[in-house]
Amino acid sequence: MQLKTPLNNSKEPKRNRIISFLTPHRIVVRVALISATLIIISLGLFVLATIPFQRTAILDAMESEAKSTVTSIDQVTATAIITEDFGTVVEHCLRVVQESPSIVYVVVTRNDGFSLIITKKGWEQKNQNGVWVPKGERVANSRFLSSDISQEEVYHYSHPFQYSGIDWGWIHIGLSLKKFNSDISNMYQRTVILALLCLTVGILVAFFFARKLTRPISSLALTTEKVARGDLNARADIQTGDELEHLGHSFNSMTSALQNSQRDIISSREYTENIIKSMNDTLIVISAEGIIEQVNRATLILLGYEENELIGTPIYRILHQIDASKDSDEYLGNLAKIISKGHVSNIETNYRAKNGDLIPVIFSASVMHGTRSTVQGIVCVALDITERKRTEAALHLAKDAAETANLAKSQFLANMSHEIRTPMNGVLGMLDLLLDSKMEESQLRLARMAHSSAEKLLEVINDILDFSKIEAGHLKLLNADFNLRELVNEVREIFLVKAQKRGILFSTSIDEDVPDALHGDTLRLRQILINLLGNALKFTDAGEVSLHVDLAENSGTDMLIRFKVRDTGQGIDAAILPHIFDAFSQADESMARRHEGTGLGLAISKQLVEILGGSIGVETSLGKGSLFWFTARLPQSTPPLKNVATPEPLKTVPEVIPVGRKLNVLLAEDNLVNQEVGKLILECLDCQVDVVEDGACAVEAVFSNNYDLVFMDCQMPEVDGYEATKMIRKRESFTGKERPRVPIIALTAHALEGDRELCLAAGMDDYLSKPFNSSQIATALQKWTQLSNDQPGDE
Repeated sequence: MQLKTPLNNSKEPKRNRIISFLTPHRIVVRVALISATLIIISLGLFVLATIPFQRTAILDAMESEAKSTVTSIDQVTATAIITEDFGTVVEHCLRVVQESPSIVYVVVTRNDGFSLIITKKGWEQKNQNGVWVPKGERVANSRFLSSDISQEEVYHYSHPFQYSGIDWGWIHIGLSLKKFNSDISNMYQRTVILALLCLTVGILVAFFFARKLTRPISSLALTTEKVARGDLNARADIQTGDELEHLGHSFNSMTSALQNSQRDIISSREYTENIIKSMNDTLIVISAEGIIEQVNRATLILLGYEENELIGTPIYRILHQIDASKDSDEYLGNLAKIISKGHVSNIETNYRAKNGDLIPVIFSASVMHGTRSTVQGIVCVALDITERKRTEAALHLAKDAAETANLAKSQFLANMSHEIRTPMNGVLGMLDLLLDSKMEESQLRLARMAHSSAEKLLEVINDILDFSKIEAGHLKLLNADFNLRELVNEVREIFLVKAQKRGILFSTSIDEDVPDALHGDTLRLRQILINLLGNALKFTDAGEVSLHVDLAENSGTDMLIRFKVRDTGQGIDAAILPHIFDAFSQADESMARRHEGTGLGLAISKQLVEILGGSIGVETSLGKGSLFWFTARLPQSTPPLKNVATPEPLKTVPEVIPVGRKLNVLLAEDNLVNQEVGKLILECLDCQVDVVEDGACAVEAVFSNNYDLVFMDCQMPEVDGYEATKMIRKRESFTGKERPRVPIIALTAHALEGDRELCLAAGMDDYLSKPFNSSQIATALQKWTQLSNDQPGDE
């Protein structure tokens, strides 16, 4: 037993080597098999190519024999068969058949089918057809044929015979195929033997060269296995002087590069880990299942955890989940959504600290993919925005405070407007009445000066209110169709007399390509023109002021109209130009300035131009005048306005309203001065006036008397004008057609945006802002008493 064991051990490795050598997994076997396959394919192609040639050669030999035999028979039998000397034919053909071992039969056939059939057994006379008398073209032909004449398949050759150029029939020769088959069989045997010999030699040679070829490859494979196991110091030693040696050198270079890359990767990993550790933002790496695998130091500091307390726990231990009922892409409660999208960015959410506090963060996550697009993990980065949230809260409080201050500013502006306009109404109203009375020349001059000063004060108030409206964003455009040339003519009429009195040449012009009919806010456009032309006249002592209008752009849907106001005044200093359109800024800022004003005209004009979709600018030179220009984007009116004559302005206020009787008017006003002003103006217009001082008295007076019109102050004690109007309209709805609806016109010092709408919403029919004058009162009387008389049931 002790002797057999080492013997068996020595045979076992030998058997394994043999099996290993023969296994197809060895490259040497593969190379040998490939070489053998190529040899077999080559031999097969050679055989397939040569056999047809050899077979053709054998057939050609048989055909040559048949032709020579036919020639000998044709020379003897042609005359005999025609003269029906059949004995001569048979005798000659029997001798041919018996002397030739390969000829099986000879058949001589006339065109009428009469045939002499000669075989090795004898001869016979018979009528034949079919292949024995071929139809069509008479040419020699051959085929393999089985017939009742021969028991075996023969090589059948047919040849026509002639005499004196006339076709008489056919000579058929049948040759035995035994020799043909024998030659073919011998050819196949020789080919197979040669192929096997070539194959054996080829395989042996292939194995020899395959072994020589694969030896360095095997060495390279062993070196590769060492490298795969982590031994990057392994090198392949191949010295064949060919491509394999080059491959070995390339492999060694690759291994060296791998060593360097490994060192770089280790260095890069240390570098990345140091960056992650020093990051101020939190970084968490989780698995596809949401388990925390890695955290940085900033995360631990922010949340108050130790590293071992977080590793291996679900991410939702610290990530505050958004309400799952919200159908949002920002819902972080479902990792599948993050994985499907690949990343989420800049989502505001909360981290939950160890002590339970919620920390607001900006959360972003990106999916890491491994091989075959498998999800390797998710990198989550979050930025602590606690300070930002505190800042936002402070800004929100500041915004609320600013809005409260703005509201207080608006309320103050409204109250200021009311408080200033109420006495201004008394001042201007009394001065208007005083100017209409009989006074001495010196008294009239003083009254006119006082009236002029009051009007200038009112202009200052209006400028401040307009600027405040624009600043608060309360200014709304009232767009309508208008005629541009009529607007320019109206503005021209305003300044023409003033310019003539000062000896200044004033002119206006409009280019022909500027359309007449446009759509826009004529009130604001007129205001801009009046501001610019007023400034031009104010700062021009002599010379000329002109207004020119041209077309800057035509887009097809709207027009960009350019207005140019040129003067020959003193010009503007270059140092002041950058601030010329600032609020409360004037060209002359000295204490001894010659021209009055608030410095709001150009600031208001600039803001109005920008609201109209245009721009404004100035070109000036000190001592040589100025050119102010602005543009406004205005759609063309559709359909175009008809050319109508410009209505002449009302020159005087009518002393009596032509309704056929005295108008019965109620004036509701709490201010004594305004009571007196309103009453005097209405009485001058031939009205019967009753005055009440609060809203409650106004309601009772309306339903105690039949008034043609009610002038209602809006701000009164106890019951204001808005509430009083609502009470009147409500009681009128109960009376129905028994009592006609009385027109109510608001008289209020509130002149801000929305005040008119507020009055109309309360049920008033019209709106007059204080200070008002007798012309405005007369116009309102004419308008509303005429409408009241036109209503049915008022007779």
